[in-house]
Amino acid sequence: MLKNNPAEQLLAILKNFNEIAPHNRGAPLLKTWGKVLGAGELDFSERFAQLQFLVEDIKRLIEADDGILKKDRYLAWYPLFSSFLSTAHLLNGTEQIAGHFEPNRTIFHTLEFCSEALSKSFGTDNIAEEDLNEISQLVDELYATAKDELKDPALKTVIMELVEGIRQALRQYEIRGSQGIQEALERLAGSIIFHQSQFKQHSTPQTTSKVKAILEKGFNIFVKIGSIKDTLEGAEKICSLVEKLNQ
Repeated sequence: MLKNNPAEQLLAILKNFNEIAPHNRGAPLLKTWGKVLGAGELDFSERFAQLQFLVEDIKRLIEADDGILKKDRYLAWYPLFSSFLSTAHLLNGTEQIAGHFEPNRTIFHTLEFCSEALSKSFGTDNIAEEDLNEISQLVDELYATAKDELKDPALKTVIMELVEGIRQALRQYEIRGSQGIQEALERLAGSIIFHQSQFKQHSTPQTTSKVKAILEKGFNIFVKIGSIKDTLEGAEKICSLVEKLNQ
């Protein structure tokens, strides 16, 4: 089960690594991480990059949390772990780093403290599969509608790029959890505010309706898992703004 807490998500990935590594001794880390992340040759780079982003997410959240004292102790895992994620290590043998990820070692142990600390701010519910499928379908519909209906090249480019960002975040959910999806939806909302004059002038009712449907579905998902409770009023205002764009 996937967790909204990024440190808990990383711990789950390390547990998977510890299960696979003993059977992959002698194999390069490239192949072991591929199995751990469920990545093939075509999508390995993207999935491995998301693992690196997940690590940076945790570091950033710990550093930004004023309630966490002695942050250096909570981040004792970070220097060594991030060095292991250097692409320069990918051709090294799995056995060279496998022992460092075991539960009794510094990396795993201090990540557990991070997970406990971040659990106060993050929910532990997963995004339901039907919700993921529904928002994915809405994104595909927006792409098709914008491609067929929008005549303004600049606005079409903006929407296409935002759609691709959401698609990428959905693909990366298994590694990074809900953080990437929330950020992609926030970029969509922010772009509407920034480009509202273009939306009002060049968007079509169908395109605007699809944008609003994605935002409403996204906000409902993150309210459900407890991620945007404090910003729900702002989310509703953005949806109201979108609704007025073609009036």
